[in-house]
Amino acid sequence: MLYQAPDEKARQAFHQGTSRYAYRMLGAHPITQDGERLWHFAVWAPNARKVSVTGEFCAWAYEQYPMKKQHDGTWELRLPDRLFTKESDPARFNYPDAEAKLRTYKFAVLTQEGSWHLRADPFAFRAELRPNNASVLYD
Repeated sequence: MLYQAPDEKARQAFHQGTSRYAYRMLGAHPITQDGERLWHFAVWAPNARKVSVTGEFCAWAYEQYPMKKQHDGTWELRLPDRLFTKESDPARFNYPDAEAKLRTYKFAVLTQEGSWHLRADPFAFRAELRPNNASVLYD
């Protein structure tokens, strides 16, 4: 499902608990910007100090891809699709299931108390099977 930026009415409906379409504004959605395929990530974490997107693509580094906090407590970030492919670093991603692992992600959330927590995307369209629990990019 391609990302469509929410208008203020859609954001208000989400915050009032009356939206049936929160999945359209939150989660990971493919978009095309200036001819390049990107992934738009969004999560609602109003009390977080910082939020980042992390995964195998960045060796699970918590602060490498920080998200930007919006006025309503959602955090957003766009990353190029090429980051999630073996071609981004063929030497590093030369193991058998690299293609699948590179499509996984989680949100790294820094709490007000200063501790980091990894969280799966509650609006992900796909997730890994047990015992793994990361979210998976899926169009």
